[in-house]
Amino acid sequence: MAWRPSTLFGVANLACLMIGGYAVGQAIRVVELGVVPTSLVHAVLGSIGLAVVGMPFTIFLTAVMFISAIVQVGVIPVFLYAIG
Repeated sequence: MAWRPSTLFGVANLACLMIGGYAVGQAIRVVELGVVPTSLVHAVLGSIGLAVVGMPFTIFLTAVMFISAIVQVGVIPVFLYAIG
């Protein structure tokens, strides 16, 4: 069976009907609206700290901090790299 966008949406619609419909989509949206801005704040504040101490590759490390904060790893691994 080949992947088609309609297949994915069909599975998502079925899951929403089984779990509770509108409430599931609302919960996902609220979590997304909380995680993304918080991750952006972490990355910006971390990049300011890295720039103040003169760390090379600040832009790249900022992107890594943002992505790791979105996936709930946090920015600590980047700071440990900067310290070491």
